[in-house]
Amino acid sequence: MHYKDENLGFSFDLPEGWRHDKHNLTLTFFGPKGRIGYPSELIQMQIGTILPRYLDPESREKFLAEPGAEVLRSRLGNETNVVVLKKASDTEISAVHDGVQYTIAHSNDQATQKAVDQLIESFKYPSVEEAITAIQRSNNPQKQAILRALKSGSPDQARRVLSEAGMPPVIERPGYTMHRVGGNTSTSGQENRLFVPQLGTSYDIPEKVLNPYTQAEMEKKLPNLKGRSLFVDFQKDIDGPQTATRLVRETLGKLGVSWVESTNKAEAVIWIQGGSGAMRFAFVVTHPEDSSRFLAAECGPRELTTTIMTAVSEYFRSAGEDIPKDELSKLIAHVNELNRAITGAALAQDWTKARQLMNELRISVVKLGSIGKAEAVKPVVDALADAAGAYENTGFSEAKALREAAIEALQRIGKDSIPWIKEGLTHSNSAVREACNRALKACGGKPWWQFW
Repeated sequence: MHYKDENLGFSFDLPEGWRHDKHNLTLTFFGPKGRIGYPSELIQMQIGTILPRYLDPESREKFLAEPGAEVLRSRLGNETNVVVLKKASDTEISAVHDGVQYTIAHSNDQATQKAVDQLIESFKYPSVEEAITAIQRSNNPQKQAILRALKSGSPDQARRVLSEAGMPPVIERPGYTMHRVGGNTSTSGQENRLFVPQLGTSYDIPEKVLNPYTQAEMEKKLPNLKGRSLFVDFQKDIDGPQTATRLVRETLGKLGVSWVESTNKAEAVIWIQGGSGAMRFAFVVTHPEDSSRFLAAECGPRELTTTIMTAVSEYFRSAGEDIPKDELSKLIAHVNELNRAITGAALAQDWTKARQLMNELRISVVKLGSIGKAEAVKPVVDALADAAGAYENTGFSEAKALREAAIEALQRIGKDSIPWIKEGLTHSNSAVREACNRALKACGGKPWWQFW
């Protein structure tokens, strides 16, 4: 197949049978067997600016380097300013051409590697003329008038801006939710429906009040998001969503949220877009595959960032409370299976597999912690012991991340964790005893980060 980006002008070829997934937030291509949630036959791309200090390939090599991964030099099309980070299950390519970074992430299966080889050979960057056309397109007078109207200080100013551009004084945004944050009524028109073109889904918004957290509530509840894997994207042609995305990423990132580059690796997807009128914005926090699990609303610019973070927290809180007992049992069984598999991989000295399993186990441990049920304690303590011992012996970052996630999960579960944690205080491995001691103190009501 041949793909050409109509906005930026770059192009490349992929083998027959590969297809562009137009419903994915990230530029995504699947092979003949590829699909959402399937770890093979997957290529994803992101294009954007890059900080000046990373224009040099040596700087990107140092930035991308991580234990157990291989950093290489390569090319993309006729560009040789290319750095490759090759890990066990996936690879990331970072190419910089004319100050623009082209990032390509792909799975490492044989079919995908063949497709990537063809992509690299056939990749064409935009010509100077195409680049100028793209810039002119982004500077379309009517589009710029809309942006200025959205930033206007008053309705009269907004109408004047639109009138000067020869546009009507009303900007129609069909399909966006009319739901208002902090209120339980909706305006007429769209019957509380939010359509997200990039996800290809319409969400029926229930009449539910979503009040943004206060500062005290944020300090108490947002740290519970630590260890979650999230994906966020936004509508590119208006101001507001981009700023909110940056602030949400920075704030939650400092609290330990992992921002992933594809929806199929995320526990939840955040999408931010324009709302029903000027200075209104809509967003949805949803499951990457199950569109029935979501939380969405509309609000103004001042409360947008706070409300999105509130929604993310409430999304996971409600998901934990509502989980059926049979699903909890399946999750516990999965964690037990992963604990056994990690032990087996370590005994076989298969550290690549062990690290992959630790990453998977960390996500499941975070889920158990958010559910907060006593039944989850023993498998989480087992995961804590495995992680502490593995980190002591190997120093793998995956083991450390799993250890921290397990301690925080036990803290969330609370005092029900204490009896099982105490059993670990007599473990023969000093690293396990020390980790259990931290967990015990954490469950006594003090933050775990005070005890290391």
